[in-house]
Amino acid sequence: MKSIRAIAPPVTCICLLCLYIISMDIGAARAFTPLQADFSSYDPEKQEIPSGDTIKVGLLEPFSGQSASAGEISNWLLGWVVHDINSQGGIMVDGKMKKIQVIKADTATQPVVAKRALQRLILNDKVDFFVGTAGSHIAIIGNQMAEKYQKIFLNYSAYSVHLMNAQNFNRYTFRTCSTTDINARGLAYYFSKTPIRKFYILCQDYSYGQDFGASMKKALKEFVPTAEVVGEVYHPLWLKDFAPYLSKVQASGAEMIISSDWPPDSWNLMLAIDQMGMTIPVAGQFFDDPRMGENLKNKKVGLGNTVVNFHLCNVETERNSRFNKIFHERYKDNAKVQIDWPTGVVGGVIGHFYWFFDVVQRAGTLNTEKIINLWEGDTYESFAGKLTMRKCDHQAVMDMFVSTLVSPSKWSKTGNGLGYQEQAVRIPADIVMSPCPEGLK
Repeated sequence: MKSIRAIAPPVTCICLLCLYIISMDIGAARAFTPLQADFSSYDPEKQEIPSGDTIKVGLLEPFSGQSASAGEISNWLLGWVVHDINSQGGIMVDGKMKKIQVIKADTATQPVVAKRALQRLILNDKVDFFVGTAGSHIAIIGNQMAEKYQKIFLNYSAYSVHLMNAQNFNRYTFRTCSTTDINARGLAYYFSKTPIRKFYILCQDYSYGQDFGASMKKALKEFVPTAEVVGEVYHPLWLKDFAPYLSKVQASGAEMIISSDWPPDSWNLMLAIDQMGMTIPVAGQFFDDPRMGENLKNKKVGLGNTVVNFHLCNVETERNSRFNKIFHERYKDNAKVQIDWPTGVVGGVIGHFYWFFDVVQRAGTLNTEKIINLWEGDTYESFAGKLTMRKCDHQAVMDMFVSTLVSPSKWSKTGNGLGYQEQAVRIPADIVMSPCPEGLK
């Protein structure tokens, strides 16, 4: 009996030690850290589909039609973050370590198609939440379906200010990107420090383009009262021939074209400017796409283009420098990918995906209400700076960044081509953020 008593305490200690080590392993596995993966093995066209019990994320984007490139890029960016997190074991939710599974749904940028695709994601695929999407006219459907089925919808790429007003807001939708008001205020404040005073508004003829035009006129009136809008035109989506519109721009005496166009319209606009031999620069969110710059023949075209965004790779922070290095090393010699630096939307959206999964990780659950309660008012340090989720309308509060395009630029693919200036101009959130929409507390 004495011998039994003698060995019992050490056995107990060993068992406790084992339990402690196991608990430490679980704790370590619970917390992923951004940018820890081996990204040399990441191929967006051959993404791993984890088996078993997974966290299911619906990716609502166009994968066919004129704007299919938007879906391809979103799949690439979401896949980057998922690859990183899954390589670290996944996320601990509801007592289990789970990897993330992405399920794609094609909107074709058509509301009827998008609604059916989203219903399949929710009712058939049983996604835990969904993310998207190109086109504010598609995002409004995401808002409605999120509320109907009480699923969290992360809107990272639809900018119309009215999407989160009192009429359209619901507590299941969160927007991490900027808005037409925020973008317009960033540009107008920037131009107030320049001699440019004659602007021509040229946008797509649907809710997003119209909202941006209205936002731009309001922002110019506030920040640049001496500015003159010498023309305002809204063109059909997926326009092939910009010549008639640009002829009016030339005749107007405009010093800067203001456009909210996104691909392929932004590409076609710049190609038309190139073909017509124009040198009037364009200001907007999507005119830093290196795939567009590579196809311009006149080397002066694009010089002076002004880009506004919630992220730019020439924003100087320690996190952004590390991100730039990892991303550039992965894609600088990749012939299939023309984007070799994490430009505005590319880097920003990756940062927003990390934020969302970090919220889920800290919530430790897939319970919708608990995630909502944690994300409201949450603050996250992203690559370019601090992000805060405003409670009243679930709009991310952020600084904005502006950069002109120059050549040569170290941010171009060759270092000698068209790209950002050395450093971006930071415009603080208290300048660009519009107040909480009327009717929301």
